[in-house]
Amino acid sequence: KDRSVLPGDPPLFFPETSMEALDMRLFGSGSVTSECELGADQAIIVRDVETREMIQQRIPTAIVLTIYEAKGSEFNDVLIYNFFSRSPASSSQPWWALLNFSPDVPSSSNALRSLPTPPSKSPTPAATRQRIPDFVPNKHNRLCSELKHLYTAVTRARKRLWFFDDNPQLREPMMRIWLAQGAVTMTVDEASLEQLATK
Repeated sequence: KDRSVLPGDPPLFFPETSMEALDMRLFGSGSVTSECELGADQAIIVRDVETREMIQQRIPTAIVLTIYEAKGSEFNDVLIYNFFSRSPASSSQPWWALLNFSPDVPSSSNALRSLPTPPSKSPTPAATRQRIPDFVPNKHNRLCSELKHLYTAVTRARKRLWFFDDNPQLREPMMRIWLAQGAVTMTVDEASLEQLATK
C-alpha cells in the first residue's frame, strides 16, 4: 500500500452535491467573486477540458488542470472535481463491482446495509443499496484505466485533498469503500477549508 511519509488530515469527501453549496463551503457565499483567489500551491483537478473551462469561468484565478495536464505536478491543496460523474464508465455498475475486492466490505447482497451511510439529501434507492454486481472482466475492463486516473489525481496533493462530485449514485461506491476503510472523512473541518480560499 502507498502511504504518505508525512502525517496529515484524511481526504475530505464533500457531502454536498451542488456547485452553489461548494461555493458556500469554500468561499462563504453562493457565488464566487473576483475577491476569491487561489494560490499557486492550490489546484482543482478535473476530468476534461469542458469542465476545466467551466470552472475557470467561475473562478478565473484558479489553477484548473485535467488529470493528463496535472501529471508530474504537485500542489499543497487539491480539489478533485466530478471525477466519478464525468467518468467514461457512464453506469455506476462498474464502480459498484469494486466492492467485491474490498476486504472491509462483505460480499453478501446486503453488505451495504452495514456500511456508514453518508449524509445526503438524495438517498440512494434501496434496490441499489442492496445489490453488489459480480465483477466481470470483459464488462468492467474500463475500471483498470479509471483507477489509474484516480491514482494520478489523488497523488497530486501534498497536504490536503478534497473530493466533490455532484452525482450521488456514481460517487457512492468508492465513497462507501473509503468510508468503510477509514480512508476519507465527510466531516467538514472549516479551519482546513479556509486554506483553500486564500492565496
